[in-house]
Amino acid sequence: MQNTSMKKLLFTLLAAAIGSSTFADTITLKDGTVWEGTILEETPTQVIIEVQFSATIKSKEEVKVSEIKEIKRLPVDEKEAAALMAKLKVTEDGMTAANYELAIKLSIQPWLDKYKTSKKRADVEALLKLYTEELAKVKAGGTKVRGSWITADELKWDEYNIAARRLRVQMEAQLKKREYVAMHNAFAKMDAKYSAAVDYVPSLELMKKSMAAVEGTIARAVEEQKGYDAERKRLLGSQTPEKKKELEDKIKAEQLEFRKKVAQEKKEKIRLTSYDKHDLKSVQDALSQAKKETEYLNKIDTKGQAEAAKKYQEALRHIYEKQWLSAKSKLEYAIKVFAKDPAVKKSLDDATRQAAAAGNKTGAK
Repeated sequence: MQNTSMKKLLFTLLAAAIGSSTFADTITLKDGTVWEGTILEETPTQVIIEVQFSATIKSKEEVKVSEIKEIKRLPVDEKEAAALMAKLKVTEDGMTAANYELAIKLSIQPWLDKYKTSKKRADVEALLKLYTEELAKVKAGGTKVRGSWITADELKWDEYNIAARRLRVQMEAQLKKREYVAMHNAFAKMDAKYSAAVDYVPSLELMKKSMAAVEGTIARAVEEQKGYDAERKRLLGSQTPEKKKELEDKIKAEQLEFRKKVAQEKKEKIRLTSYDKHDLKSVQDALSQAKKETEYLNKIDTKGQAEAAKKYQEALRHIYEKQWLSAKSKLEYAIKVFAKDPAVKKSLDDATRQAAAAGNKTGAK
C-alpha cells in the first residue's frame, strides 16, 4: 500500500513537472488521484494502464476497479494522431528526400485519408506541411545539421564549419548515450582538424565537463581487464586444437589492426588513443593519457577564439563570392588566433594571392 501511495505521489509530481498529456486515457480514483496514459487491459477486477513518468520512463500500473471513480478513453483517431506526432514531429538531422517521402506516404497521408473529420486533423495537416516544406529544402540541395538548415550554397563554401558541427552533433549524441570515450574520439577529430570552427569552443567546454566521466570509464576498464583476460583464456581452453588455433589467429589479427589504429591516431596527433580492453597496458596508457588530456584541455585559452572563428567563417563565404580583399582582411584577423591551423593559413595565402592578382588586373586597365 505504501509503495502504491509513493507511486501516486511521484506520478503527481512528475506530471506537474513535465505537463500532463492531452493525448491520454485517464483514470480518476475515488481518492482524487488521476492516472494518465494508455489503457492496455481491463478485467472485471482491475485495469492496467501504461503511465509516462518522464520523457524516457514508462510504467505499467495495476488499478483496482473498486478504487476507480471514472474512466475516460481517448478516441482511436486521437491516439493514433498522438503516436504519429510523438514519432515524427521533430525531424532528425540529415534526413534524405526518401526519408521524408516514406514518412508522408506510409504514416502521415494514410492517417489523413482515414480520419477526415478528426479533431486532430489540423495537427496532422501541419505535420504534413512541415514534411513537405523540408522535403523541398532537401531536394534543393539543403540539409539540416543540429537543427539548423544549411543551403546548397552554404554546403559549398562552409564545408569546414559544417564538418565541425556534425562532429559536435556526434559528441552530443554520444554524451546522451553515456559513451564518453567515443565522445572524446569525436572531439579529438574536431580538435585536430577544425579548431578554427565556430562550434569548436562550445564543443571544448562540453568536453571539459565530460572528462571526469571519460577517466571514470577507462578506470573501470582497468579494473575489469583481469576478468576479460580470464574469460578469453577460459574460452580458448574449452576449444578443440583446430578451433583454438583459429581463434588465436583471429586474436592476433585483431591485435595487429589495433596497433595500426593506434599508430594512425598518434600520427594524427590524437592525444587520447584507443585502447584494447583485453590489453592491460593499453588501458593503463589510455587512463594516463586521459588524465593528461584533462589538464591540457583546462589550460586552453579560448579568449578571442569565438570572434576569430566567426571572422574565418565570414572569410570563407567571401572567398566563395570572390570578395578577395574582404576575405583577406578577415583572415588576417583570424590568423592571429589560429596561427597553427593549416586550413586558415591556406585560406589566407589563397585570398592574398587572389587579391594581388585582382589588383594587378585593375592596375593594368
